[in-house]
Amino acid sequence: MKALALAAALSVILSLAASAQDSQPSLKSNGIKKLPAEASATIDVDAIQEKIDAYSKAIQNDPRNDSYYGARGQNYSWLKQYDKAIADLTKAIEINPNKQAYFNARGKYYSELNKEQEAIKDFSAAIQLGPPRSDVFENRGRSKALSNDHVGAEMDAREAVRLKPDDVTSLVLLGNQQQINGNLKASVESYTSAIRLSPDDGEIYQLRGNSYRAMGDKELAERDHKQARELGYKP
Repeated sequence: MKALALAAALSVILSLAASAQDSQPSLKSNGIKKLPAEASATIDVDAIQEKIDAYSKAIQNDPRNDSYYGARGQNYSWLKQYDKAIADLTKAIEINPNKQAYFNARGKYYSELNKEQEAIKDFSAAIQLGPPRSDVFENRGRSKALSNDHVGAEMDAREAVRLKPDDVTSLVLLGNQQQINGNLKASVESYTSAIRLSPDDGEIYQLRGNSYRAMGDKELAERDHKQARELGYKP
């Protein structure tokens, strides 16, 4: 039983490093996206609670195993129990302060609680630990944007795009921050790159149309807004 729990914990911890990269957050109308919820729309609460109970027993047997805390914390996040998730990731970090995925995960949970300054600190720690990862820069950029540090957010979004040029959410975040910072032509270019990758996403057309409108190009703005409506986007 202990061996099975350890294998499961290690599997979950490895998935922490990839979860943010693989999950695509939904867009908000202003282009700033909250972090993806760890849980899917239809979760098996009982199954998750069973995993939490199993990790709790494993922790009793091996209280210095950071992977158990990390795994239990992720399961708490699936139940949206972010305070408990943060407590477990904090313990995991105390035991093993050199794992990038722990800081990235805890930053996400802080952001779910709208504690963006704490989230920024964790994402910064994850970046310092390395290796460079697009999703970590995107996460920090989003938290900076939500904290009204739009210059810093644009810089982080640009780095995220440099590391992963085909990431739609990073391109949209970059376009949004460029628009806010008055770099309208650059924002149009970022949105256009995102549209090439995701041509059926009406919301991106809406956002690009907003940039065109800010530039005073009413014709192109209306064209994009019309396309957004035709693709089913509703403001």
